Amino acid sequence: VTQYTPIDGGDPYTLLRAGYTQFFTVSEDLLGNRTTLKINSDVAYLIGDDVPTSDRLYLGGRNFRGFEFRTVSPKSRGAIDPTLPAPNDPIGGNWLFFAGAQLEHPLVKDAFSGVMFVDSGTVTEEVSLDQYRLSVGFGVRLYIPAFGPAPLAFDFAVPLLKEDTDETQVFSFSAEIPF
Repeated sequence: VTQYTPIDGGDPYTLLRAGYTQFFTVSEDLLGNRTTLKINSDVAYLIGDDVPTSDRLYLGGRNFRGFEFRTVSPKSRGAIDPTLPAPNDPIGGNWLFFAGAQLEHPLVKDAFSGVMFVDSGTVTEEVSLDQYRLSVGFGVRLYIPAFGPAPLAFDFAVPLLKEDTDETQVFSFSAEIPF
């Protein structure tokens, strides 16, 4: 539970968030290379009025492969007022649910591995599993010792369940490099 108070003196709002990640060893070969299954989920709910659009909840990009960054979200209805978001622009939601699974198999010792994954979830105004999205895909992980334990990730994903206004993204790249 996190309480926020906007700098401009607006009404405070609260974010309730819980996440869970678990890794399982599926198999191990004679050389000690492990195939692992990662299961993760995230649930969040915003409480408050007039939460800034930048602080609302979104999915897409690194946290939901197959969809453009921050586009899994309620969309604006298209106002005539030029100060409001354009039609079908993501405006964020108050409720977020995500569930995913990823199987990672080493291809070259500790340097290169392949992954298969399923990502699913939704972001809505009210607690609901409406407008549920689902994507599946595969990718590779490149581990470079100088970057620490975080890999360079190259993923290809295909949304199987999506909304008409969603912006999809087949290829994504991410690097979690600590500086």
